[in-house]
Amino acid sequence: MLLVAGGCTRAASPPRTDAPAAALVRVRSLIPTFEQWRGAARSLPQAERAALYRRVYLAAHPDVFGPVFPVPTDRALTEFLTWLAPREDSALVLSRQITAAIPEAVARLTRIFPSMARDTIDVVVGVGFMSNGTVRRLQGRTTLFLGPDVHTIVDASVADPLMLIGHELVHVVHARRNPVLYGLVEDALRRQPSPLYASVFAEGLATWVSGRVAPGRPLGARLLSNELAAAAPAAAARLWPVLNAELTSTDVRRYGDWFFLGGRPSEIPARFAYWAGDTIVATLAQHHSPDELLRRTPDEVLRDLREVIGGLMRP
Repeated sequence: MLLVAGGCTRAASPPRTDAPAAALVRVRSLIPTFEQWRGAARSLPQAERAALYRRVYLAAHPDVFGPVFPVPTDRALTEFLTWLAPREDSALVLSRQITAAIPEAVARLTRIFPSMARDTIDVVVGVGFMSNGTVRRLQGRTTLFLGPDVHTIVDASVADPLMLIGHELVHVVHARRNPVLYGLVEDALRRQPSPLYASVFAEGLATWVSGRVAPGRPLGARLLSNELAAAAPAAAARLWPVLNAELTSTDVRRYGDWFFLGGRPSEIPARFAYWAGDTIVATLAQHHSPDELLRRTPDEVLRDLREVIGGLMRP
C-alpha cells in the first residue's frame, strides 16, 4: 500500500531472497487540491477560473510554487489553463496510474542500484510543473516532481508510467551519488551555460536504465516517442560528427536544439540527444556496472563520449 499526501512506504515488490531492501518512498500528491479547484471552477468564466486556481491550488503549496517553480503571470496562467482544459480527465487518470506505479519502480531500480536501499525517495505528483518529470530541490532535499498533465502529450502507446518513473528516479540517484556531474545537468535545466556532454550522458543513463526497469519494452517506450525511435538512427551518421564537435559547447540555445521538442533546427530530430545518450551508455555498460556509470567524473564522461562516438563514426 502507498499512502499519499504525506505518507510513506517501503516500495512493494514480490519477495526475492537475493533482492536488497527497497528504499523508503515518501509521496506527496498535489492532485486533491487540483481536483478541489476543478470542481469549484467548472462553471466559471476563464478569468475567474484562473483567479480561483491561484487561491485554491497555487496558494495551497507555497513551498512548491515560488521557491521551486515560478508562479505564473496572469497571461501564462490563462494560456496554461486553456491548454490543460481538454486534458484534465486524462491527467487525473495518469496521476492515479503514476502514483500506483511508484513503489514498483523504486523496487526495480533498487535491484539495479543496490545502494538505493539506504535512501529515502521524495516524490511530488501534481500539475503545473511544465514537465512530466524533473528533479529539483525542495526544502533542501533532492525531490522528484512528476507531472501527469504534461505526460498527456505522450502517445498512449509509449506513455508507460513505470518507464517514466524509472527514468526520472535515475536522475534522483545520479544527483545524490554524483553531485559534481549532476550539478552541470542542473545548470542546463536552469537555462544556464553548461557543457553539453554532461546532459547527454545523464539523459542517456536515465533512458538506458529505464529499459532495465521495464525490460522487453520497445525503444519507442524508452524514448517516449516512436517517431524519435525511427528518425534518430536514420539521422545518426550525419549527426554524430556534429554532436562530437559540440560536446563541450555551453551555448544555451544549442542545448535546446539537441534536447527540446520545439524551437530547434529541422535537421535535428526532436530530442535526438536522448537517443544518442542511450546508444552511448549502452556501449559503456559493456565495460562498467550501473553503479560505476553513476559515479563517472566529468572528465571521464567527456572522454567516454568522445571514444564511443569516435567508434560509432567509423565505417
